[in-house]
Amino acid sequence: MIYNDVKINIRRGSWYEWHGRTYIKLRKYLGLTQAEFSFPLGIKNSLLSKLERGNLELDEAKAKRIAEFYGVSISWIQNGEEPMFQEPADKKQIKEQILDSIQSFQEWISDCPRQSLPGYGERLMSVRNAHVR
Repeated sequence: MIYNDVKINIRRGSWYEWHGRTYIKLRKYLGLTQAEFSFPLGIKNSLLSKLERGNLELDEAKAKRIAEFYGVSISWIQNGEEPMFQEPADKKQIKEQILDSIQSFQEWISDCPRQSLPGYGERLMSVRNAHVR
């Protein structure tokens, strides 16, 4: 069956009900109504309502679209594997750089004699400038 450009399978059963609760959990976590959640995806909120009740299954392409739009892990949507949200690769790299800089600064500050601490401002700025480009 095709409904609103979405291939769906009408079903009932525990997996579909669990899957529907997954969408409810995501929508509520984001603080969105059914209309707010479904509108940017181009689906009617009545379709989302059926999905949330476990009365239908979206095709994989639509599930991926939801995952990409809301930044959710596709494996979380499909089978509940954590984490719910996937960090972008760039964000992970930035996070690692910041943590490395903090560790480097902590090592520098612990090795620094107290009388030379007035130079720590310059070091702090060099660490900041190395990561803010």
